[in-house]
Amino acid sequence: MNSKNIFSPDKVVPFADCDYYVDNSLPVNESSGEPSVVSRAGGELIVDSAWEILVCEGIINPDGAHSSLGRILYVPEFARGMVPYHIEKMDYCVVKRR
Repeated sequence: MNSKNIFSPDKVVPFADCDYYVDNSLPVNESSGEPSVVSRAGGELIVDSAWEILVCEGIINPDGAHSSLGRILYVPEFARGMVPYHIEKMDYCVVKRR
């Protein structure tokens, strides 16, 4: 089909036809037409009223501020006071159209 991971416009489904969508809570570029379904404001997770969250998990934000150790190695909670450990997470969510 597409073993080279090359964009193929004939495989794109219009957003209005989607019943399920995978989104993250990072800000979007709405001027490019990217939909904003899930976002975070003031620590609260916000979802567009036309969608419902099926599941959300925290994942490492690739653009976030991290301690170098925190990004490359998991440090158990009991050891985090002894080792500099900080990771910034974002939400990664599967939503369903209402």
